[in-house]
Amino acid sequence: MIMLATFMATSWPAWATPRPLTISEARYLVVVALDSYAPRAHRLPGFGIDYFADPFFWGFMNFSATWSGVPGGGSTIDNIDVNMRTADVMEATICKPITSPRVRRLQRRLRRKIGLSAADYKKFKLIGPYCDGARETPWPPEEPRGHNAPSAAKAPEIKENRL
Repeated sequence: MIMLATFMATSWPAWATPRPLTISEARYLVVVALDSYAPRAHRLPGFGIDYFADPFFWGFMNFSATWSGVPGGGSTIDNIDVNMRTADVMEATICKPITSPRVRRLQRRLRRKIGLSAADYKKFKLIGPYCDGARETPWPPEEPRGHNAPSAAKAPEIKENRL
């Protein structure tokens, strides 16, 4: 009983940071965001959402919404980045946050689910990875790494998935 009271009186452990979004949570956020400004996109022939990870911007999940386009070709509807720590979502090509009411409601739910506090949000908030002023976030975060720097660490494998 004393041990339980002592445990409950202590603060949350410093090592227990909010978990990042899963790919499926981020993908759902992309679907909701895309629906806010292109509501019929998912009805296009061959519609899909591809996920890929950029090893130099590991804090973001990058998605590309595509459809089959013209015969024999393909077409990109939009590229969307999701901050895996804050659930912020933005149009990657123009660095514009997507903030429809439905997106904001989903972001609030996801932030509660991953345990993100207001202080954590300020700590993890970043501009999009391809925006002017974005800083490279190497993998793993402890190791300095640039485009030309040698590294023993292996960058995360680039994955492509279809919705």
